[in-house]
Amino acid sequence: MDSGFHSIPNAIFISLDEGFDDIVRVTVNEELVFEGYLKTNESIGLAKTLIVSFKDQKEVKMLKVSFLKTNRYILEKLNLNYKSLQVRELSSWVLIYANRFPMRM
Repeated sequence: MDSGFHSIPNAIFISLDEGFDDIVRVTVNEELVFEGYLKTNESIGLAKTLIVSFKDQKEVKMLKVSFLKTNRYILEKLNLNYKSLQVRELSSWVLIYANRFPMRM
């Protein structure tokens, strides 16, 4: 499965995993990518997957995940040298970059 994701050039796959139960607005460079209610599916640990494309790894892509009910947000300058980013809440919000993709059952 990893080879399939790696065959897509100039893209980073963002998985919104554990900890989501809110109305969420996701923007990249202030452009709306997703807005709606997200709740993590506990059986697979996933709320939503997004793809951000780019022309060059030197581009600056600012990811903002806003939680509307709780009035919080995550702001991250994306590291485009990786193929995936997991966003999850354990005891606090954690962002994990990788070049591999988690297995979902």
